[in-house]
Amino acid sequence: MTKTSKKLLLSSVAFAMTLTGISSAQAADTPYTYSQYIETQGYKNLLAASETSAAKLSAANGVVFDFTITSSSFGLVSAITGNVKATRTAVVRTSTMGGVTDTASYFDGSFYLQVKEAATELAANNSSAILAKRLPNSAIKSVKIDKAPDPESSLSNLNPSYLFSGDFGSDLTSSMLQFDTSTFTFGEVTSSPNVQIPTSTDYKIQMKMTDSKTGMTVDVETTETFNSDGLLTDILLNENGLFFGMPIVVDIKITQTIDNTIVLTAPDPTTTMSSANFITLDKQISAEASQKPNANKILTKAKALAKLSKKALSSSHIVAAAKALKIKAKPITNGIKLTGKYKGVTGNLCMTVTKGAASTKNCK
Repeated sequence: MTKTSKKLLLSSVAFAMTLTGISSAQAADTPYTYSQYIETQGYKNLLAASETSAAKLSAANGVVFDFTITSSSFGLVSAITGNVKATRTAVVRTSTMGGVTDTASYFDGSFYLQVKEAATELAANNSSAILAKRLPNSAIKSVKIDKAPDPESSLSNLNPSYLFSGDFGSDLTSSMLQFDTSTFTFGEVTSSPNVQIPTSTDYKIQMKMTDSKTGMTVDVETTETFNSDGLLTDILLNENGLFFGMPIVVDIKITQTIDNTIVLTAPDPTTTMSSANFITLDKQISAEASQKPNANKILTKAKALAKLSKKALSSSHIVAAAKALKIKAKPITNGIKLTGKYKGVTGNLCMTVTKGAASTKNCK
């Protein structure tokens, strides 16, 4: 079994067990414990096929993965579809869920992420929605990250060396828990010609968990298909479970194709923002936010002064309020400027009054 398919199997079953709380018990069609399973001839045949495929992949200069993950439980259905293209120096990954498509890429040692993913990866203090509104211009589409990500980050899976190692798939199941292999049983690995392409060979693996007390079960079957050249071309995983009469179904499909003609183009520099500038912007917004409490105090005081003077609110009331409250502020046209600092980066809020109406917003 390839490292990829093993991760998919273990992680997917773990997900089901998390939902159902199922423990294992041996069944007639899955008589082996994990330690027994890896000693079977069927497993050894699959392992040999996997090693041949890995050698084919390691000699390639381009590879394409297409994947689909669908799940249904408690009446809820979700689906993720995606595509990964890789050369020896570049990777582009796209995924779509709920009609929203995300793109991430790797070119010559740098990662490129959309604002939402960049905010998460760089641990931004502010939401991606807030950051998106404050980008230097509307043309910015991605953030360039030069620093290598944490090994646990999903970005580590965008590294070409990872994709050409044959381990693709772990990022697809990163949210699913790993668990002790002693919690399930295995069936014999069988091989047969692929129905659609007889020159290809299918290897099927079965796993099963059964709760003897409640009768709840989870069955997992995976099929790995190798073409006549020995390359692993498809992984199909189907998981069916029953929890208090409610079915749980998970389907995973991964298609792998060698394509040495792939040409990938890096994001346009004119629509890309550096991670350093992105982080500075995030800190600037936090610095501005630090002055919002002061701005609120000044506005409340200014309104009170305007009421006492029986006049409409004006910039003079804003200036007087800041002075009365002993809040440091710089006078500007029609108001004041408040300056805050966050981790070495400054940010400004300008409070102005026009025709009796106050306005507070970020400024230079």
